[in-house]
Amino acid sequence: MKKWLPNLLLLAISVTLTLVVAELGLRAVLYNSNAAFDFIRKPQLYANYERDVTEHLYKEDYWKMRFLFSGASDMKEPHPLLGWDGNFDSKTYEHADEYFSKGKRPVLLFGDSFSQCISSTKCFEDYLNADTTFTNRFYLLNFGVGGYG
Repeated sequence: MKKWLPNLLLLAISVTLTLVVAELGLRAVLYNSNAAFDFIRKPQLYANYERDVTEHLYKEDYWKMRFLFSGASDMKEPHPLLGWDGNFDSKTYEHADEYFSKGKRPVLLFGDSFSQCISSTKCFEDYLNADTTFTNRFYLLNFGVGGYG
């Protein structure tokens, strides 16, 4: 039994030291600014998400790592005068889908984030604009904006 004790102690120290060195190496690769390791700095590789039929709903770990890896929030700046932005150009107010309404009378929808809907799923305006009875003469442009309150 006494012969095994030094070997067991050496094994435990070796495994612990290996794990510590591996952890420090991984952190050095993840949190440096070298562009060669950009492929490994993707938060979706390490965070859990709930799969929905229409979109990926990431847990809070994803957002924490996204901030840590990018160094700053890469969210779009709000409109300087209005404070919010939507699916339109903030300088000209031209809607992103305006070219679909050429030759038709545009129906403009204004509202908050409930009107805006989310872009990863099919919203009510997609169903309405798919209806040929409606789109023969009209086209709905959704000017809803998020981030109101």
